[in-house]
Amino acid sequence: MEPNWTSVVPPLLAVAMAFLIRDAAISLAVACLAGVLILGEGLMGFPALITRSLSTEHFVWLCTLEFAIGIFIAFFQRCGAIAMFTRGTQRWVKNRKQVSVLGWGMGMFIFFSDYFSTLLVGPVMRNLTDKYRILREKLAYICDSTSAPWWPSCPSRAGRFIRAGWPSDMPE
Repeated sequence: MEPNWTSVVPPLLAVAMAFLIRDAAISLAVACLAGVLILGEGLMGFPALITRSLSTEHFVWLCTLEFAIGIFIAFFQRCGAIAMFTRGTQRWVKNRKQVSVLGWGMGMFIFFSDYFSTLLVGPVMRNLTDKYRILREKLAYICDSTSAPWWPSCPSRAGRFIRAGWPSDMPE
């Protein structure tokens, strides 16, 4: 199927439904089904599409990397390193603006991969942002906006696994 305007229907449907019914999981599921229907595979084409998309060697490597990052973050939480860091930074930050700047700085400079940065900065900053009454949505925005733009320019990143699976005619 050639790319055309119908490719924006599933994301727009997901966003509209999320605002209307206030349930992200159902909205995303309906948008995914709409995408499969637009591809012309029918309702039963969803399992086949998932199998084709997720059964590549590159996807397995990417999942392995993400599981390892998750284990690493859980280890930091369980051993108390995140709580120690939070206690250590409390003497430097005295207001909401400083906490936001600290989150921004951590997102920019604690960078191993695009996923690792977000998954580490979020739990580390959560206690501080809660203490200074910064919304979790703002913390999520800070984490995402500071980690995602860096990934194309960093040589050490999970994006290499994604780009390795792209056909040669796709743009980088």
